[in-house]
Amino acid sequence: MPLHVNVQKVIKKVLSYTRKGWDHIIPSLVELGFKLIDRKSSSILPRRRSKTLTPVVKLLSFELNVEDRETFPSSINTVWQGAEILRCLFLHHKVVRKELIEQILFRIISGENPAASLEILRGIASEDLLSFLDFLQNIKDTLDYISFMQPEVAVRFIQILKPLLFHKKDLKDYVIMVLRKCMFKHELNIRLVATKGFLTLFETASGETFALSQGSQSTTASNSEDHEFFLQALSIIRRCLSQQPEIRVEMYAGLTRLFLKHEELQSFILDLLKPQLLRYFEQDTSCPRPLRLENCVTATGELGEPVAQLLLAIFTCLCDSTSKLKKITPSYQLVKTAVKSIAKRVLQLNIEDYDFITPRSADPSDVEKKKIGTQIDILRGVTESCMEYCVHKASSNGEEIGLTGLGWVQKLVALENKLRDFKEVITECIL
Repeated sequence: MPLHVNVQKVIKKVLSYTRKGWDHIIPSLVELGFKLIDRKSSSILPRRRSKTLTPVVKLLSFELNVEDRETFPSSINTVWQGAEILRCLFLHHKVVRKELIEQILFRIISGENPAASLEILRGIASEDLLSFLDFLQNIKDTLDYISFMQPEVAVRFIQILKPLLFHKKDLKDYVIMVLRKCMFKHELNIRLVATKGFLTLFETASGETFALSQGSQSTTASNSEDHEFFLQALSIIRRCLSQQPEIRVEMYAGLTRLFLKHEELQSFILDLLKPQLLRYFEQDTSCPRPLRLENCVTATGELGEPVAQLLLAIFTCLCDSTSKLKKITPSYQLVKTAVKSIAKRVLQLNIEDYDFITPRSADPSDVEKKKIGTQIDILRGVTESCMEYCVHKASSNGEEIGLTGLGWVQKLVALENKLRDFKEVITECIL
């Protein structure tokens, strides 16, 4: 083939001919499409243990302009071209749809090319939802394997199913059932899948769902379903807040997003976060220590409560300038008072105020040293969270707490540097 020939245009032209009588080449095009998306997978697509799918998904997105794709590396263009072939074949040829769906779903389950397969599935779901609905049983079968997927793959898969969930209540119920089963597993990764999956369902729910479920007295079928979903959400959130720290970190971030998106849930979310904060908040204002860090660490020295992420979530909620939350609610007033007290005492804090600076014994054990290191990490995270809060307060027209924004940041940076240096000393002692 001459070098000046544009291969993409040739393939596009061949695909157009398959709708005009060239049916005999369709099996070969299916094989070509899968070979192209498999060819460079080891070098450009994330493996099963990859932390993110975002870069590849953005590069494969069918919504990008062709001109943008011409600037991609050749390996990315190869995968994109294969994905485009498979997507076009599904949209225009009913005879190969079953095979394509089975192959794509198999790759998602097995972890081979999850990003490319998910993006093909997203293109199919967004462009031909009616045809996609014909494969509900295949989708349900795939959901049964969701606990074996990496959290990012599983969440992306549920996000792709979002258009179907609005039209098929039985599919939504099935997703909820599968995620509830995952929530009761012991493995952390499986629980993370369930947590992120439920958060995806909560975030895609309409505001009316939560509003009706909380305030409506109607007994219509629609409102009854909304109320049932709200109760399930409440049960799952409360369960997550009592599980591993990694689960709570994810839930705190998800509750923050829900707070910013759904005004109907703002008071409810603060009611959930309030007892979590008060469990570690030192209410005695004469005490220079704002938090009971010893309660945030397990007996073996591991992190027990990600209080820094909890504070960041609360800070973000309270600093939301668009919030229409009533200021007179008891939860709001109590949380606001606690947050101001924490921020003020952190600004005035000396690391000598905490007992871990002077160990109880002359020769502390490795476990005690590990506890000290964990408490220092927690306090560093709290310092960073307070830094974000103080910067936001200094740049807004809200209440001041006595110092300029620059002064706040300087104090917090100095405290963080001291904690970092002290952590290095503790680490050397453990090693």
